[in-house]
Amino acid sequence: MAIQEIESKEVQTRNAVSRGIDESAIGLMMDIVQSTQYQYPIESCVREITANAVDSVTERNRAIDILSGKSKVSDFFIERSEALYKDSKWDPSYYNTDYFSDNNSVTITYKEREGVGRCNSLIIKDEGVGLGLGRLFGVLGVGWSTKRLRKDTMGSFGLGSKSGLATGADYYTIRTAHNGVRYEIRVYNRKYQSMIGPVNLNTGEANIANVKGEEIIYGEPYEGSNFTEFEVPVLKTTRQQYIEACKKQLLYMKDIELYVDHTDNSRQKIDFLAPAFYNSANIILSDNNYYSKPHVVVVKGDMESDTGMCYGFLDFDEMESTPITGNIGIKCPIRQVTRDEDGEEVEINPGVDVTPSREAIRYTPQTIAFINSQFAKAKDEATVIVEESLKSTDLIEWISACRSVTSMSDSNKVLARLKKICDLDEVNPTFKGKSLHSIKFSSVASIFFAGFKVLLHSNKKVDGRRQVERATFPSWSYIDFDKIYHKDAETDRVKELYLLDTVGEFITISFTDEITAEDLGLKSERSYAKTKDKIDAAYLQRDAVWELLNKKSYKDVVVPEDWSEEVKEKEIEYVRELTPEEKRKRDGQTVFRCLKAHQSPNYENKSFSYDKSEPYVSDLADYKGKLYYCTEQEEALLHYVGHFVDRRSNGTNSRWSCNSDQITLALVAKNNLKHFKHGIPLQDFLTKKTLLTNTEGKLTGGYKLEPDMNVVQWNTARHLKPVLDTIPFMRNFSIFNEEMFKLYTQLSSYVTAHYSDITGYCNRYGVAEYHEGFVALLDKAQIVQDMVREGATIEEINERVSPGEPNGLADAFVVEQPMLDKLETLMSYANNYKDMLNHHYILCDAKYSITNEVERSVKEYLQLKQ
Repeated sequence: MAIQEIESKEVQTRNAVSRGIDESAIGLMMDIVQSTQYQYPIESCVREITANAVDSVTERNRAIDILSGKSKVSDFFIERSEALYKDSKWDPSYYNTDYFSDNNSVTITYKEREGVGRCNSLIIKDEGVGLGLGRLFGVLGVGWSTKRLRKDTMGSFGLGSKSGLATGADYYTIRTAHNGVRYEIRVYNRKYQSMIGPVNLNTGEANIANVKGEEIIYGEPYEGSNFTEFEVPVLKTTRQQYIEACKKQLLYMKDIELYVDHTDNSRQKIDFLAPAFYNSANIILSDNNYYSKPHVVVVKGDMESDTGMCYGFLDFDEMESTPITGNIGIKCPIRQVTRDEDGEEVEINPGVDVTPSREAIRYTPQTIAFINSQFAKAKDEATVIVEESLKSTDLIEWISACRSVTSMSDSNKVLARLKKICDLDEVNPTFKGKSLHSIKFSSVASIFFAGFKVLLHSNKKVDGRRQVERATFPSWSYIDFDKIYHKDAETDRVKELYLLDTVGEFITISFTDEITAEDLGLKSERSYAKTKDKIDAAYLQRDAVWELLNKKSYKDVVVPEDWSEEVKEKEIEYVRELTPEEKRKRDGQTVFRCLKAHQSPNYENKSFSYDKSEPYVSDLADYKGKLYYCTEQEEALLHYVGHFVDRRSNGTNSRWSCNSDQITLALVAKNNLKHFKHGIPLQDFLTKKTLLTNTEGKLTGGYKLEPDMNVVQWNTARHLKPVLDTIPFMRNFSIFNEEMFKLYTQLSSYVTAHYSDITGYCNRYGVAEYHEGFVALLDKAQIVQDMVREGATIEEINERVSPGEPNGLADAFVVEQPMLDKLETLMSYANNYKDMLNHHYILCDAKYSITNEVERSVKEYLQLKQ
């Protein structure tokens, strides 16, 4: 139907004089409405012609429904009698269903050809009703339309089909077939030319003449289905701009296929549509990556439809409201109005106002009011979704649903997205169930369980002995409702160990003596009366939870006698106090000093100090991490190695011991070395060497250098960091190229996790002695690693890096090559833009929000560069 107000009837005085367009300026007016009215001609060309194609397919399907009796004319048309609407009325004589296709797809093709200038083409084709009879002449003029009485179409001004001329093309070509006749017409700014003559040059027979007054358009017989195809000549440099125009505007359309036909005759399909995972009469949510903020989706006909045209971001400045983030499509019809005999505006259908060029939303009071109403309805939708998810009559299921709602995890991505526009933090779910008192949920487990003593029981190993650890008020993630025991008996260590072995970690629960304001997270300034009310309600809630909670009896847990005796046999009691050395000898322990970060790094120019550790010798043998050891003669090397392991702690207090599951750096007395036969000599941390052999196990000469993975990661990060520092614009680049931004983030996170500037500690103990020489060795080894990857022989490697050393360095693993490959991929993209975008302070700092203007300007720059 009409886009907005098609016609205004002015209330005029008796002496008012009609105004018109000067005859000599008609050509100028033609230029304005066809060529110069569009601010973004490429986007408008794609949008207008595609919308017409979709409307044609819709018209074909509506005609089938009406002609078959399935629907009434009034379902899709309104009644108006003015001359402006005469060509928009239902006309059954135009249709012949024998020529109707069942193909609902609209195909957009960017066709590349050899040549220069406008040698490429944009081709948009549909298999709708086709153009013929008087409609063919009408579409060649300006201001003619068949859609002004339709309820479910996007056009009405009669301008969109000419938008191809706005791109700078001198002409566009229409190919169409209607009820067995095919036409081809070339359309210029002020004239058109039929490309089919009066006579068929192959057969000599007369072609079919379509006549309107003095105008004649010739067509030829055609046996296929009706179709319409618009072809616009385009510049070779505009391919990406046309693709982006589709992505920006057509994301929510259906049955649209986008192709690029290359000069080598290959066809590339570009998937850009974003199917909705949630759709309602007010909003539409999809997994599209193009829009990062709320955007307008203009829909036609049924507001429940998940099909619409994107009209860009909402302008919150124009709306004079607080900006809202979140990838949410706000569904809006285009406002439809007319004026009555008194000149008063009559709103046929509420919605948003748009410019006649349909390029932009007009933020009139009616537009702002409608968008605000859509936001309000979206919030109501979120509330309904929350309430529906919390209807369970089972307490445990209800708690699980509450956690999903309040956490907004990915498991409930509809609410996670709606949270961006709705204040769901204020949601306060209440369970009414069968209890006498309602139960209010809290995302803080300790507040929900106020009045209870809740303990999480788990295994803990201390000095080699098994103990039970009891943690108070665990978070929701640690509470397993199938493993809750009423603490109705005294603590029994054997019983606890039995439960840990049979059911795993478990919860005990019992009443506390009282409930305090602190238990409920209440602030001290709250009035006494309000505090007392809250506490009284908490006692009632505690009773209700206790009534419904599925709990087992701790007292009733029976430990099998044979299991109990086995545990008791492992219990050892000692009468006299032994010396530390005697205890270690008796218990099979050893002792070493464990490197830890020094709290005062400047102390004696050392970054590290020691903790004493007395592990069991058996634990050393069972240790799954890497246990590096050395004696006092290599203490400086130990401190140097510590900088690679401690790079994440940045000088804060940390330690490694046999309780760690990753790595231990141990300084060992010579008389205790016998206990460390399962350990690794410290030298291997930096320079582990493996002799090379062939497939038969014979030595081939040379060795492979494989330092500890901490060194490999540090060395990889050493190469990544200076390169990443050259592209700061990537820090806030997610909405422009999510794939490259993720790659940048991954590499940056790798550097953060694995790099420290060890050179900056050159005056520290150990660093001064070893760092410069070791880095030189790493650089040499990386050359070898690259040569091996490229297929070099041992002889070629020796000749380059170890001349005169037949058994020298011949293979290495000192960098993670996949990370360097990812860096190369990132830089092949970023190098195209860094010289300009590195000067954009908003892109270089993730704390800034990307405004609509910035987003548009950056995207235009990216398109131009591409």
